[in-house]
Amino acid sequence: MQRDVLRVASDDWSEITLAEVMCAVQAVCKIGIRDMRSPRRSANLVRARFIYFAAAHKFTTRSAVQIGRSMGDRDHTTVLNGLKRLAKD
Repeated sequence: MQRDVLRVASDDWSEITLAEVMCAVQAVCKIGIRDMRSPRRSANLVRARFIYFAAAHKFTTRSAVQIGRSMGDRDHTTVLNGLKRLAKD
């Protein structure tokens, strides 16, 4: 994900929040945040969630537990599975 998509003015990557990552993924994937957090499991929603997991993992210092909680209270193993599945692609 490009730095300009995240719209961060500072050079300090640790300042990126999960909300900023969520908004960037939502804009790129063209899926609403409410839809991304929903329990539905359509392919486009799952893919957007996995992209969010990967971006949040890369650009923030948050743990898998915190990332999962921010995405509709999902378990940390869901985050780890998403990272693993995206790595295969």
